[in-house]
Amino acid sequence: MSRFYLVWDVMMTGEAITSKKEVALAEQMQEHASGFEVQTVQRWNHVADGKKTTAAGFTTGLRFTFPLASTSDAAQAIAHLSAFESGISSSSTCRVAESISFPLDRSIKQRLPALGQVVLQTRFTHGLGQTSHKAIQNAKSDQTRMTKHALDPPDTGKNSSASWFTDEFRALLSNPSWFLVIPTHGESPSSMLKAGADGGVYELSYNLHAAIEDLTSASEGHWWSELSDDAAHSMRPTLMFDPTEQLSCPYDPSTFTQFQSTSERINAVLEHEEAQTGDPSLMESLQYDLERISRGRRIVRQATSDDGLVSGMERFVVKSKFIQPFITEEFFNALGFFLMARYPKFWRNGESEVLLFHTSESLELIEERW
Repeated sequence: MSRFYLVWDVMMTGEAITSKKEVALAEQMQEHASGFEVQTVQRWNHVADGKKTTAAGFTTGLRFTFPLASTSDAAQAIAHLSAFESGISSSSTCRVAESISFPLDRSIKQRLPALGQVVLQTRFTHGLGQTSHKAIQNAKSDQTRMTKHALDPPDTGKNSSASWFTDEFRALLSNPSWFLVIPTHGESPSSMLKAGADGGVYELSYNLHAAIEDLTSASEGHWWSELSDDAAHSMRPTLMFDPTEQLSCPYDPSTFTQFQSTSERINAVLEHEEAQTGDPSLMESLQYDLERISRGRRIVRQATSDDGLVSGMERFVVKSKFIQPFITEEFFNALGFFLMARYPKFWRNGESEVLLFHTSESLELIEERW
């Protein structure tokens, strides 16, 4: 089942950034958020031009996350937190984020948008599974640096995850923002800011519309065809959609990372889990989830007049009813598989998350869910 959070972002003024006022800002934020349970405090980390490591970064803002038990008072909480003002802050925004559960269930699939913002969040292993003091220390010193590069799908530089994604898939994501995650463990966020990071986060924008358009065009004549004259003039025209044939189109989901080197990547996850915990039930759960994500069902479907099908509307119906849900589902599956399998040495198995931000309009859908 999905979990929901309030995500509160406060950006610092230029003077506050150079003066390193993040602790003072955290104190003001926690006073404004009195009565809220802060689960994590995150540093909005920017790296200076010409620098390549997180150690060279500087904090430009803070993010507080709060578990959301009910949406009944979400709007009021968002309004209160967004209204925060301070002489060392330049902006304050609050949003609702949903932690997507994998494998995707039907209720989630039905409301995944083709355009939005997502968060890829990891929790570090801190050397779990390593057997020597040196190996543990090396893992601890490397995990933030490696995550800074590997967790960003559009990145193609050294230590990136370029081999996990095609150029076309990376182009679907943009505007990455990097955060270091520090759990509060019930303590005040300001007192925890000096603690070491327990994970890393990238927030990214995504837009699947170009992929949907291209795959709709490429699939015509292969997965579907325009209505014949006889079918168009029948009382109940029917269009068959059969995606079982893989296409050479770069947006056919068969090109996504959950279908590439799948067995090898799943085995690597299980090997690391065996070394880290040796928990057979957790290993079984991880294997089941990864195999479900990479199953790639390509189901034959049909559209009728109930779906708005009439002559001349075939492309619109196919695009909206079949292609968009198909690409959107597998896009999120790709992100989920990536987080679970990319770096089990550094990212704790089963504890990484894909979060989806909800707009004010989609907030009503969450309320209906509850």
